[in-house]
Amino acid sequence: MRKEKIISKEKQGRIYTFDHMKAFLIFCVVLGHIAYWFPKENYLLHCTQLWIYFFHMPAFIFLAGLFSKKIIDAQRWDKIIPYIFLYIFMKSIIYFVDVFRLGSDKTKIDFFHAVGVEWFALSLFWCYVITIAIRRVHPVYIIIVSVCMSMLAGYTDADTSFMVWQRTVTFYPFFYLGYILETDKLMNWRQVHKKIKIVLSIALLVFLYAVIYFCYTDHSVWLKILRGYFSYQEIFGSANLIYGGLYRLLAYVISFILVFGLIILFPNRRICGVLTYIGSRTLPVYALHSPLIPLLFALSSGHIKTVMLETNLFITSILLSIFLCIITSLPIFDNLLRKLIEVPQRDK
Repeated sequence: MRKEKIISKEKQGRIYTFDHMKAFLIFCVVLGHIAYWFPKENYLLHCTQLWIYFFHMPAFIFLAGLFSKKIIDAQRWDKIIPYIFLYIFMKSIIYFVDVFRLGSDKTKIDFFHAVGVEWFALSLFWCYVITIAIRRVHPVYIIIVSVCMSMLAGYTDADTSFMVWQRTVTFYPFFYLGYILETDKLMNWRQVHKKIKIVLSIALLVFLYAVIYFCYTDHSVWLKILRGYFSYQEIFGSANLIYGGLYRLLAYVISFILVFGLIILFPNRRICGVLTYIGSRTLPVYALHSPLIPLLFALSSGHIKTVMLETNLFITSILLSIFLCIITSLPIFDNLLRKLIEVPQRDK
């Protein structure tokens, strides 16, 4: 009876679990990108960066798949094509910021290759297209084949950033798993032994952070694995190349567990208006935060970076991440971005 009430409530109203989760994830995205501007200055910051890379993009792509069912089943191209426009917009605005910072002679724009944050928009487009093409194939086959393809893709020496093909292959299993799972069943699963699951989820997150902090001084190997576009040759060299696929498989296991752990941790009730607000407007935050970070540093002539370094870099990075999440989620940016990438709806 209790489960039936839960389902009924969730069908009628918004599922706040996902708003809270998306707000946390977009904060992690911003914090992770700020960390790249301070490569060796703060060990705690870079431990946190590696920690969030285990789950932030897998979870985002899983949620994208979870909310993709109606679009894919109805083949709503007017909802899928805008990801191409979003990719072009992000690529262009990053280019203009780089021209402002570095000069036109030191930067270029290439729409066929992506290694920055814009990859996510193009990769989502491919995820939708692939899923439409294979949606009638048995899910078990798709999961097995997609995981195996991801493990094998790292052995190639092909151009891994071309049209974000390798990142798409790497993260596609998360998207597809979200697509095949039913939201009601997922939310009901949360209620079974919920307290035990919460304890286990917290314990796993803390344990992973402790392992990163105490056992690894060089985070570059795992960061490259988790970013999804480096070949095993680039990561390990020739000596340990054979183990690349096993590293990828281990990363999958950890990331899948963490994604479901996060779904457990975030409550399905309105606990903070700001979280719900940002969680429902993650698109402009993702699109705008990456060019804004270097732009702020450039406009302040490096003063902001100096202040961050002279105070507490970890705390100031968190505060700057919160500030960027709030500013870029304002309705003016959300509405403008959606109008820029909008495709007129087809006649019903």
